[in-house]
This record gives sequence, structure tokens and C-alpha cells, in this order.
Amino acid sequence: REILKKEGCGFVISRTGRPFIIKKSLENRVFLSVEYSGHYYFSSNYYSSDSLYAALMLIKELKNKDIWLDRLKIEGFNRREFNIEKVRGNIIETVMKYLENKGVVLDSLNGELDGIDVIGRNFRILVRESQTEPLYRVIVEDYGSNIIEEIEKLFNF
Repeated sequence: REILKKEGCGFVISRTGRPFIIKKSLENRVFLSVEYSGHYYFSSNYYSSDSLYAALMLIKELKNKDIWLDRLKIEGFNRREFNIEKVRGNIIETVMKYLENKGVVLDSLNGELDGIDVIGRNFRILVRESQTEPLYRVIVEDYGSNIIEEIEKLFNF
């Protein structure tokens, strides 16, 4: 989000899941949709998910805007996805409790998200129930903190 803001780009937030994203994308006439789980959809490809097409279109769009990849350095960026079985309890509550005194912003994105989005200093965590498997999906983005290691310890990975 911060990179988009810095580059003067707007964004719309939607619940995870292709039908929800496509609906929101069409309503807002967006050029690119990016799902929290890592899928990319371009309007010029009828919002179908194709990673090679997404990479090529992103490079083309960056070039057209005179934004070069070497200017997009994100030092210390790491991303990790954890799949945690539901039998381990309510993972959303576990993460909320663990982070409650860490000065984070907790958001359910006004009900648009089927879980929580946690934004902290130098990290972001998305926790949501899978709609296709009996799992919680925990996506951790780390910009130079040690939050990935903390989450690994929290869930004994």
C-alpha cells in the first residue's frame, strides 16, 4: 500500500476470492487487481489469473510510466505463507492476542475481508480462513522486522 501511495496510485480493497475481486474490479474499472493470496488479474486479460501475463504487463506498465525496476528496491522484504489446520483453534484470535500490545493497526476492512489485516511497523499480516480447505491462511510480509520468526515460534514451525 505504501509503495502504491508513494507512486501516486490508488487502490480498492476487496475480500479474497476471484468472484469478489472481479466484481469489485469491474465496479471500480481498475487496470490491475492483486489478491492478498498472490493472484494478479489485469483488465486487458479479462481479469483471468496468469502469472506470466501479469509479470509482462507489470513490466510494460512500469516502463510506460517511466518507473524502472531498480527504483523499486524493497530492502529487507520477505514474505511467508503459513497454512494452519483449523483443529489448532481460532488462529485469528491467537494472532490478535499475540499482537494486542505491539502498536499495530487491526482491520477487517469494513467487513470486506474474511479475516483480519494487521499492519505494524515494518510488517503486515493477513489471517483468514480458507474457503476451500479446513485451514487458516496466514500471510506475513516483513520489511526488516523479525515478525516471520515470531510467527514461526508462535505456531511452533
